[in-house]
Order: sequence, then C-alpha cells, then structure tokens
Amino acid sequence: RLLSVIKSFFRYCFNQGYFTTDVSRCLKMPRRTKIRVERKLSKEEVLRMLALAKGNDRLLLKLLFYLGLRLSEALRLKRDDIMSCNNELQFSVLGKGNKFRKVTLSKKLSREIVEHLPTTGYLFRGRNGCISRSQGYRRVKKIAKMVHSKASPHWLRHAFCWLALESGASVVNVSKAMGHSSVSTTSK
Repeated sequence: RLLSVIKSFFRYCFNQGYFTTDVSRCLKMPRRTKIRVERKLSKEEVLRMLALAKGNDRLLLKLLFYLGLRLSEALRLKRDDIMSCNNELQFSVLGKGNKFRKVTLSKKLSREIVEHLPTTGYLFRGRNGCISRSQGYRRVKKIAKMVHSKASPHWLRHAFCWLALESGASVVNVSKAMGHSSVSTTSK
C-alpha cells in the first residue's frame, strides 16, 4: 500500500507539472501474490483445531482437511455420495463448474470418520436440506480463530495441499484430489 501511495503521489506531481518526467514509472510494484498473507496452517495447528471441535463440527473439519474440500463441497455431501471399497471410503464430490471427482481416504482415516457419518441424507443437516454456507463458515471460523486469528475454512484446504506435497505426493495427484482444472493452480 505504501508503494502504491508513493507511486500515486509521483504520478500526481508529474500531471500537475511539478516534474518534467514521470518518476512513478521507475517504481516497480510487487506482484499481488507476493503481498498476500500466506494461508498456511501447520499440521500441529490443524490437529489443535480438530481437538477443539466437537460432534458434527469435528466431522466437517476432518472432511475439509483430509479430503482437501471446499466448504461448499463438504456441506453438499450426502451419505449416498460415499462408497466403501476395501475398508476405504470413496467420496463423489461435486466441485466448481459442476464437475464430479472421486476422492479416496486411507483405511486409517476412513475408520476414524465412518462412525460419525449419518446413515442417510446430508452429512450436515439444516432446515432446508444441508446447512447454509454462511452457517458452516461461522462454525469453522469460530474454532479456527482459537488456533490462528486469520484462519478460515479454506485454510484447511491449503493445509491439505501443502502437507501432501511436502510429504512427497505428486503435484498431479494432489491437483486431481483438489479438483483443480490445471496443475499450475496447485503449484502456486
């Protein structure tokens, strides 16, 4: 912001005739991606969030982190979208652009989740089917705030990606699991 203000001031001075050359052109602004706050949670922070959560909120956090789902994708999940194959749960997820993808959980994580799943209907029931996105956001944000002041539900998705890549998973596999249309999106 400071650089932007200074550059704007120099441009104003040039336009008013105080300078004979446009000095503002000499200032290079950093790319926007370099300015952003890193949206990254450590594994310990994620585990603390899971420990703080109770009931359905805990299941929601686990799905966001273990599957790398967007909040809206997790909230729209129904029991019929989950299949069990060789003691591994396979989730059919409706993502952005109405694209379906299948994401599989390991046997260990599947055992951890299967006991908390309802037998029918939406996993996160609300008045008109599933709970609203804003209600889901508030629930997760309340827990996330206890661990990291700026954390949001989407940070769990970033943590899934970051930790998977850090532990040696291929960018292509992580990209497929997250539902990215391009590997370059995952690489960022």
